[in-house]
Formats: sequence, structure tokens, C-alpha cells
Amino acid sequence: MNYLGFVLNFSYILRRSFSTQSFHNLPIMKTIIPCFAFLFLFSAVAQIVYVTDLPAYTQLAPCAASAVSYAINSLTYKQCAQDVTALASCVCTKDQNSAAVSADISSNVLSSCGATASEDVTSAAALLRNYCTQGPNVNPFPEISNSVSQYITDLAAYSDLGPCASSVLRDVVGSMTYKKCPGAASALVSCACLKNQNSLLISGDINKSVFSSCGMTHSQDVASAHAVFAGYCGLYNGTSNFPTPTPLAGSMTYYLTDMAEYSSLVP
Repeated sequence: MNYLGFVLNFSYILRRSFSTQSFHNLPIMKTIIPCFAFLFLFSAVAQIVYVTDLPAYTQLAPCAASAVSYAINSLTYKQCAQDVTALASCVCTKDQNSAAVSADISSNVLSSCGATASEDVTSAAALLRNYCTQGPNVNPFPEISNSVSQYITDLAAYSDLGPCASSVLRDVVGSMTYKKCPGAASALVSCACLKNQNSLLISGDINKSVFSSCGMTHSQDVASAHAVFAGYCGLYNGTSNFPTPTPLAGSMTYYLTDMAEYSSLVP
């Protein structure tokens, strides 16, 4: 029996106990037991929250998180009450609701996150189990294991890119947080680089968008953007190797506009 089922059954047993004649013949018990029962049930119910309030909910990709919340909240249209405890009980223990919700979640995640989003399906299913086993003994949701705290725009190698390439790289990686990846730096790097063929999608977008932004002859800008992204992905396991710009021969200490010849040109 899960925690929600235990709470509900305990409530039923108490109500039956309060109605027996023998119980009413014990005045002191009539005071002590209800107080104990109230405190126990209040403590139990206080730990039941909506799925969107679970800490694990924020660890999911937006496309997976919204699929879970939609599947659960849609039951409040007809089958389930909206009260936090009643909803959890209805979703997890009533009829075949949990099986129906689980199937809806899998279908919606694949539709929203992409046909290759098997890891998102697994994470969403784990969140549903987490929701249905709320209580003091619930298994914690897996935490992100890497210690990456930088976004790709924080890297020194990113600032060495030409503006046309750096803006593409920023937008392509950053846009993953709209649907496919969580926004935290540690979660984003693992999602963008390792999950659901996302790195292949990003590489394709880099090819297309850098050529479009910088020009069809700018193959070096494309290569540099790919190299920075590869170095960014290497942060996950500590094997980063970022490109370094090749300096011109000689000592360059001035800008073109500082040259005397520049000032002599017609505006």
C-alpha cells in the first residue's frame, strides 16, 4: 500500500472507531486518540503537494514537465476533485487513473519533446511515481551529477568568435531551454550534449545558421562555432579542449582607425 492509500485507510478506521459504543465509554480516550489522530493526519496530509510543487518537477525539461502537469490536471475536468489531497488520491489510487495518466504522459512527451525523447519519457514517469508516493519515505529524484556552472556564453572561447557566429551559438544552445532542456547550467550542458540526440540537432543548426549569418564562404566561422560547442560539451566530463585564435605575424598594437592613412580617406 502506498502512502496516500495508508492515510485514507487510517482515516476510515478512525471514523469507524469513533462510532463504536465501547469507544464512547472511555472518556479519556475520546480526548487523547482524536488529538493524536488529528496530529498524525495533519502531518501526513501536509506532505502531499501538487505535482508542480515537487522539487523534481523543475528538473524536467519544460516539454516533459508540462506533459506531466497537463495529464494530471486534465483529470480535474471530470474525474477528480481539485483539492491537493483528493487529486493525488484520485490520480494514484482510484480506478485505472494512474495507468491512463502514465500512458498520456508518454504520448505527450514524445509529441512535445520529440520522437527520440526516450530519456524525457523515463524522467516524466519517475516524476509521476514520485508524486504517487509522497511521504517521509519517498525516494529522492536523481540529482544532476555534474558540477558545471557556466553557460556557453560565459566561456572565454565564445568571446573569440566572430559576432555572426557567437550570436548563432548563443541562440541555438539557449533555445533548447524553451522546450527540450532545463534552464540550470548543469542541467543544460548534459541535456544539450548527451540527451535525445540534441547535440546532433544543435550541430545541424550551427551549420545552417552560421552560414546564413556570416556568409556561405565562412567555413572557418562554422568550424570555430562547432569547436566551441564541443569544448562546452567537454565540461561535463572534464575533457574540454577549446580552440585558440591564431595571431597575426608581428606585433599589432593599434586599430585600423588609428592609422594615419585612415584619417586621410574621404569619409
